[in-house]
Amino acid sequence: MDDSEVRGLATTRVILSKSYLGCIPHRLIYNELMSKERRKAERRSGKDRRVNSTAASQLFREDHQRIRGFFEDLEDAPDLKARLEIRDLAVAEVRVHKALMEDLFYPALEEVLEETQLEDVRNDLEGWEALLETIEQTSPDDPAFDSSWRKLERELAHHISWEEQEVLVMLEEKKTVDLFALGLRLAELKREVMAEQPIIGWNSTNDSSDRSGA
Repeated sequence: MDDSEVRGLATTRVILSKSYLGCIPHRLIYNELMSKERRKAERRSGKDRRVNSTAASQLFREDHQRIRGFFEDLEDAPDLKARLEIRDLAVAEVRVHKALMEDLFYPALEEVLEETQLEDVRNDLEGWEALLETIEQTSPDDPAFDSSWRKLERELAHHISWEEQEVLVMLEEKKTVDLFALGLRLAELKREVMAEQPIIGWNSTNDSSDRSGA
């Protein structure tokens, strides 16, 4: 293995968005673990896994874990500055996840789920947006904030429970959808959406060197 291959093998980028508390950071990790020559060969053969090799179900479970973490973080926030930062990160993260559901995940399941289930999801997403708008316009020290924050937490918890225990399990067991192909598309869409949510810490220019050098 020559020096260029070693350098290619070691390339790893981690973009962090961290709460004021300094707890475990919320991460979007993009790894390159192969040389340029190998990447080119895999692209020619249609086996390029460079961007993402995570199943859609796993990607969604990781999103859910991050979202739940914000509600736990706010409970322990030491001051208003911390609560404001956690609020803004939570709103941005939920909007990113919401976009994945609206634009790709559930449209891909139209042949798998019943129309009533899809309609319930659409109604949930509309309700979330109204709450998100209220939350981002209200200071965490305002008594009105807690009511909207708790309502969003309950609605998200209900949806996440249904999604993880029924939808994701069904997809994994029945294998009616290619979850790795869907995961790749979700990861690509997520990068695009996160570029519009700079508070999360993603900058679309971060990936420019890899694309130009590929």
